[in-house]
Amino acid sequence: MNASITKNELTRSTTDAVVTGVCGGLAKRFSMESWIVRVALVLSILLAGFGFFVYIILAFSIPKDTEVSEAYNSKILGVCLRISKKYGWEVGIVRAVFASSLLLSLIPSFGTTLIIYFLMHFFLPANNSGVVDVEAKDIN
Repeated sequence: MNASITKNELTRSTTDAVVTGVCGGLAKRFSMESWIVRVALVLSILLAGFGFFVYIILAFSIPKDTEVSEAYNSKILGVCLRISKKYGWEVGIVRAVFASSLLLSLIPSFGTTLIIYFLMHFFLPANNSGVVDVEAKDIN
């Protein structure tokens, strides 16, 4: 099963970036102005405080728009890649969910997500090569 790149895939922007391109990539993905996403991020940091952690997780999980094909290489055991392939989800989103779950589980129940991640490594079908062929497809 080949992963496909669509023009709506969530990536970090290399052209509309202030720090890491997360806001520019989100704006492009959801067809909005990047300043709106940046204002929402600043408000979430100032009012709720969680915006900073979300931004950091997305910056490490979502690939740059110039490095999408490298994002479909196996990272740690390849669990997120296999989940992404099996359900047709974007690999960056799957990695962001696991990273945020890991961050949240370290405090109350030390390492629950880490244990689940390692168990999934044994229960998910193995990826033969560790690399997925990525080809651009028109979504029309």
